[in-house]
Order: sequence, then structure tokens, then C-alpha cells
Amino acid sequence: MYFTGTIDMLVAIPILTFFILFLYLLGQQSNEALDHSVWRSAFPQACLYWGGLIALFSELLSIVDGISRLWLGVLWGLALGVLLSVGWYKGTFHEAWVRIKTCRGDRLTGRIG
Repeated sequence: MYFTGTIDMLVAIPILTFFILFLYLLGQQSNEALDHSVWRSAFPQACLYWGGLIALFSELLSIVDGISRLWLGVLWGLALGVLLSVGWYKGTFHEAWVRIKTCRGDRLTGRIG
């Protein structure tokens, strides 16, 4: 059973998972820090967790000789679903959205605030 055409769209799931993970971590930051330091700490954390997921998924699938686009898509979809449900339940996406709306950057100097 082959999936043609739609299986190539599975490549977007890890990228979307990274974005949702970044929003989740941005919303988890303390309320006192409303400056650009929350962005500086949330992005590297998201990179580290996302890299950990890459290693975990590839190792789990290599144990059962199941590394394929379909199973990678299933695991990334599962991670995306878990992140969306936990972030929605805890309300961290609302906090992240508030931080995104209140952050104004100066494009000429690169300063945020």
C-alpha cells in the first residue's frame, strides 16, 4: 500500500511541531520577564527539545527497522497532537500570543522592546 503525493506533505509536520514547541515554551516563561530575554531562552530550548525528539524518534524506529516516511509522520503527528493538547489545556498559547503581540522590534537597530 503506497501513498503517493500526500506522503510528501508529512515533511511539514516536524516544522510545525517546532513552531508549536517554541510557542509552548514562550508561553511557559515567567510573567515578570516581558522583555526580549524570553525569546532568547525559548528559542534555544525549542531547538534542544526538537533535536531530542529527532534522536528519540529515529532511535525508536531503528530498533524495529521501521524508519520510513509514514512512521516518522505518525510519530511527529503524535508529538504535535500532544503539544497542542497540553498547550491548549495549560493556556500557554494564549500567553505566547500576548507576548508576540506586545513585542515590537525596531527593524533598523534590531532592538526589541
